[in-house]
Amino acid sequence: MNHRIRFLVFAVLFLTIIVAGTLAFGYFAIRKALPQLEGEMTVVGISGPVKIYRDEYGVPHVYADEESDLMFATGYTQAQDRLWQMDMLRRVASGRLSEIFGTKTIQADKALRTLGFMRMARMISDSLKPETRILLESYADGVNYFIKTHVDNYPAEFTLLRIEPEPWKPEHSMALSRILAWQLSMGWYVDVAYDQIKDSVNYTMFQEIFPKFPESAPLILPTVPEYLLQKWGFKDSPQKIKAENVFPIGQSSPELADFVEANLLIKNILGWEGFAIGSNNWVVDGSHSTTGKPILANDPHLGHGVPSLWYEMHLVGGRFDVTGFTLPGMPFAVLGNNRHVAWGFTNVQNDDADFYREYIKDSTYYFNGAFRPLKWDDEKIAIKDTSDIMYRVRSTHHGPIINDLFDYMNEKAISVRWTGHDVSYEVEAILGMNLATNWIEFRSACSQFKSPAQNVVYADIDGHIAYQFMGNIPIRKYANGIAIWDGTQLENDWLGYWPFEKNPFELDPTTGILSSANNKTAGTWFPLFISDYWEHPSRIMRIQELLHSKEKFSVEDFKLFQNDLYSFHAKEVLPFLLEACQADSLYTKADITSEDNFQYNESYLFLKYWDCKMGKDSRGAALFNVFFQRLLENIYHDDLGELYEPFIKLSNIPARVTTQLLGLKNSGWWNDKKTKSIEDRDAILRRSFNEAIESLVRRFGPEPASWTWEKLHHVTFKHVLGVQKPLDFLFNIGPYPVGGNTTTISNSEFHYSDTLFATVLGASMRRIVDLSDLGHPATTVTIGQSGQPFSPYFKDQVDNWLNGKYKTFSMNQGEIEKTSKLLTLNPIK
Repeated sequence: MNHRIRFLVFAVLFLTIIVAGTLAFGYFAIRKALPQLEGEMTVVGISGPVKIYRDEYGVPHVYADEESDLMFATGYTQAQDRLWQMDMLRRVASGRLSEIFGTKTIQADKALRTLGFMRMARMISDSLKPETRILLESYADGVNYFIKTHVDNYPAEFTLLRIEPEPWKPEHSMALSRILAWQLSMGWYVDVAYDQIKDSVNYTMFQEIFPKFPESAPLILPTVPEYLLQKWGFKDSPQKIKAENVFPIGQSSPELADFVEANLLIKNILGWEGFAIGSNNWVVDGSHSTTGKPILANDPHLGHGVPSLWYEMHLVGGRFDVTGFTLPGMPFAVLGNNRHVAWGFTNVQNDDADFYREYIKDSTYYFNGAFRPLKWDDEKIAIKDTSDIMYRVRSTHHGPIINDLFDYMNEKAISVRWTGHDVSYEVEAILGMNLATNWIEFRSACSQFKSPAQNVVYADIDGHIAYQFMGNIPIRKYANGIAIWDGTQLENDWLGYWPFEKNPFELDPTTGILSSANNKTAGTWFPLFISDYWEHPSRIMRIQELLHSKEKFSVEDFKLFQNDLYSFHAKEVLPFLLEACQADSLYTKADITSEDNFQYNESYLFLKYWDCKMGKDSRGAALFNVFFQRLLENIYHDDLGELYEPFIKLSNIPARVTTQLLGLKNSGWWNDKKTKSIEDRDAILRRSFNEAIESLVRRFGPEPASWTWEKLHHVTFKHVLGVQKPLDFLFNIGPYPVGGNTTTISNSEFHYSDTLFATVLGASMRRIVDLSDLGHPATTVTIGQSGQPFSPYFKDQVDNWLNGKYKTFSMNQGEIEKTSKLLTLNPIK
């Protein structure tokens, strides 16, 4: 054996030993952290015994006599399955990522400290109602008891990173709700992108891609509800209390682009990539259900990570008998039902954030003709393997200044105004929903929920259904918030918030149906600007079509609806494409036997007779999505240049505005600046179609029949440590082929710049509740209950989620006992 071969053999052996050793270490580190799920334990901190049943999917059903004991056990149980996730979410909310990841996350930590989630959480926590505070403290005690008693058996992530969890505090739960609210806000990204585009194209072209919601598209409340008409005098009229679209002039600032990049890093770390951050929900009353009682459905669309964002629980004790999905780190069901009512959310897409250009001089800022003192907050940021740094957050009355993230220390500063910077009590709102027994109590709870704004659908056992807009709507002098405003002028400040009592809502509509899918909230009767961020109406159009497809519906019908793959967006675009390409198709000519341009003709026929469903096995879906990706680049890249990527990352907005452009055949956007000729719409459509075919031939060969969507479109559920090999093998789940796209009810967003078409966002859970049988909702989550690899509940639900299947959940203790493991927590006597 010569030296070269000997060296290669030893190198392979060495690498094999390293990989095997890492996997073995990970295996034993993970195995030892698996929690005790059966038997009895004596614990400190409870006054009476608590029973924790784990059903066949690992969902805990917690039974206690006292509410404080129930909350203690809730904290303990969540820590058993999700301690690493809870700690990670807390680190993000606190801006403490650099303690474990080092210098590469300093900018993210600075952004998080600037936004001040923990500062706000402390303010909220200190002013909670005493009863709420007691429940959150009991929850924290349960988390901390687990931390204290499992020092040598923490989840593997702590071992791999050589860190330990710190004690949990009630304010950490508040901070988690705020970080989720910020991620559900669109303003911090859309405003920046459009501010930059405004300075890069002419006024006409800017107006042509300004997002508008189609006049013919479904609204949540198209006409003024009777209650608002009678009590507040709303009229079905286009009158507004402010001007329409006003865009302030001025050059965009580099601080904004850098601020966005820091926030995108945060989204990536959280596994919350994607911008189609919405949901579907709908409810029908008993006249439209096969059971004679309302049926309610909800599926929130959020980023796909490991573990799943949601943690399903059933809590029984004191006033509680509620089931649903909690956010790890929070003890109450955010989405769920009790024995009386059921509810579900979708994101309003509320324009709840604005940026302001401030004039800074020394320690003051100029506003309304005078200088005012800046507010200061000093933050200490610890960094792994190097020295701590001090970071100062400066704020005006608008909000924190973002310049200091990047040492842009000049007189022209940028501040951010956000509804989440005001004290509000979402945790008390969710608690109230958990305990509500009727619509009056439930709506009262909704009044406490301010950020992020949510569309709520509701149903109860008495047969009532309702919709409620909950959240703060800023009152602006000017209509749109897609702008960077002059912060020195009083007229650009928010004038307060619209009162909750006047927010859109409806109880027991005559149609017997209510639905939302991040579409526009209200018709011209509502006098206030809410947003321009609405999702493409494709999902709501399909939902309403299905909800009017027959007279009565069952839970099984709603299961099919939640997994529906039809795209109205594709139906809108296809006629323009087919007309543009018709003359080039041999099948439109007499000589149909010609084999010239075989792929082109086959592809044309696929789309001509395609049913617009984005199924995994669909050839039309593969062609359309590759075509649309090429279309976006051919329309926008030559005009936007480096702004193209930020623009198409928005996902829902390019889909909407491109539909707008299809009606403008000779818009300047269609012309390609890189060529000498003047292109119109049809020329760009034909080019994009040809490029899509060429791309598919390169990837999958010359036979069009083999081009299916599942070969392109996959989902991988990724862990924050899964970016490193071989840890990806231990922590990541997938890839799996999936159908759909961002315009189908079964949402499956991919980045329009990603030629791999990897899914980054979709249904984070699915839930259907029949009010005739409240104790047996149909549910599923993306992957599983546990965050612990090698737990039987780590990914046991992924097949259900992929294939549109559900588990039948039970709130009946007798049924639960038959199929569940039981862990009893006993107090020290």
